[in-house]
Amino acid sequence: MVDLNMPVLQSFTFKQVIGELPQADHELRKKIEDEVLFLIKSLPTKSKSELGEILSNHLKIKQELDRQAGAMALDQPKIELFREFITKYIKEIESRL
Repeated sequence: MVDLNMPVLQSFTFKQVIGELPQADHELRKKIEDEVLFLIKSLPTKSKSELGEILSNHLKIKQELDRQAGAMALDQPKIELFREFITKYIKEIESRL
């Protein structure tokens, strides 16, 4: 079972991603995009072991989001939004390892 308090990116929890609030809108997209850009800019300061740990954590998050995709009761546009940006972040981390 997934830990609902698991951090997603920097300022979200898994509970917020699959929950009702915040809603998937332009404001949320901008907030996630800004957060991912900030995280990507901070990658050069990380060691290889830190990058490996960050990658491992975000692969777990993406796997959990993939499991939630298609669940009728969940906000699918919001889940897709997070999946899109987590995938981008994962690719950036992988390119540095």
